[in-house]
This record gives sequence, structure tokens and C-alpha cells, in this order.
Amino acid sequence: MAVSDINIGRSGPHLIVEGLWSAAVDGTELHWLLGEGARVAGWISSTHILVYKWEKTCSKYDLSVVDIRTGELTLIWRGVFEYVAADPETGMVIVGSNYSVEETNFDDHCPVTHEPGLYQLSGLGGSFVRLGDWSMLADHLPSYFYWLSEWKAFVVKLDGKIQYISPSGGDIRFENPPVRPPLISPSGDLFLEFRNNQGAVIRSESREDIIIPGAFCNALWGEKDDTLFLIDDDMLYIVQAPDFTARSIYSESFPYLCDSDLRLVQP
Repeated sequence: MAVSDINIGRSGPHLIVEGLWSAAVDGTELHWLLGEGARVAGWISSTHILVYKWEKTCSKYDLSVVDIRTGELTLIWRGVFEYVAADPETGMVIVGSNYSVEETNFDDHCPVTHEPGLYQLSGLGGSFVRLGDWSMLADHLPSYFYWLSEWKAFVVKLDGKIQYISPSGGDIRFENPPVRPPLISPSGDLFLEFRNNQGAVIRSESREDIIIPGAFCNALWGEKDDTLFLIDDDMLYIVQAPDFTARSIYSESFPYLCDSDLRLVQP
């Protein structure tokens, strides 16, 4: 992407993209694809990328697919939206919109075309389908919204609840909302979630959940899946396989650990 300037505002930096190119890693096959404020949202295949436009009056709008070999552009979502994530293997796209169709504060070129909700597109030849009762109005916005490659699923946290959406169909809902985003182990096989003051839970597709009691506020995986570090507000713990029982590393406490960072140095 090429930009001529970066505007820093109250909501952070805004890059005014003037050109989008594709090229082979050796510098050949250079193709100009498009400009007009385009931004890349992700890959949906080895030859197609997902792009959208951004400008101050519209924010994100007009989600499209671009063939990097030809520059051919296919519009798949007309108008504004708020969130987008894509699975590069299956080409599935999830879009979240929290705008009401009655809103009139947008220009004609970026209208509101969908009711607030979460939408799924399973292929370029299809159309977006609304997923369940996801009313993403002003008081119901996702805390995070992304494609989780390690588990091959979309992760959306809304109203304190996490939803995992699988491209192969079906979903998983958890009743106990975590207080922090999930933490993935080095191999991607284990998934750590926090349960407010009820401890942490290690999830896996191949074994039962492991619950670690405590009021933890931060965690860090070691070099491998067999070691985990946890902290509460005054103690550092190490959790190791096979029992994954939390053991304090030091007998004395360290106040205000929850306000500090946790790093692994020379493992």
C-alpha cells in the first residue's frame, strides 16, 4: 500500500491509501490493483484478497474481493460496516455491522444496507446470511473480532460472551465470559481463558477442560505447551504438565503485579 500522509486524530492514525499493488516475492509480476482509500482486510485464497474503503465521513465501507493476478474487483458488501474477518483457507467472510438502516449521517456513496448484526458469506457466488440474534447496536459492540488460525475458527466476544464460529458449521458458546482475550499455547493446541475471579481454564479439542483455581490477571506460556506462568495481584505462579497445578515460585509476595508486564527472558 502507498500513502502520501498519515493523519493523527483522536481515534488514532488514519492512512490515506492512494495505491494498492501486488507482486511476486522476487519483485516480478507487479500489478497495480486499485486506490481510492483501499485497505486490506485479509486473504481469502492464494490469489484473492479482501479489501474495503475508508474515509472520514464513512469509516469502513464497500467490502470487495480483488484478484491479485488481474486486478478484477468484485463488490460483496455495499455500504458501511464495522468489523470484518476472513478465513484464508475456505474463503469464508464474517462481517459485523452496528449501524441502523435509519441512520442518515452517511453520504449516498456509503449507505447503510444491512440491519445491525453478524453476517456470514460462505463463497463469492453467494450472499451474506445473518447469524442468529446479534444486535450490535451502540451498547452491544464486540470486544474482539478476528480469525483464529490456530483453531481454524472465528472468535467474537459480544456482551461478555465468546462465540467460536467454525467454517465447517456449528459453533461453541461459553457461559463464563473471560476477562481477557484467550491465550494460545506455542503449538496452538491449548487455549487459556480467564474466568473473572473463578480462575483460568485450559481448553483443548482433544482433552477435557483443566480448571486452575485463583484470581489471575495475566498469563504467559513457556516455550512449550507443558509450562504456563500465571500472576495474581501479589504472586507469581508456575503451572506445569501433567497435573497443571499452580505453584507459587516465591514464598514472598510482590504487590501490584497486575499492573505490571509479564515477559519470558532466556527460557
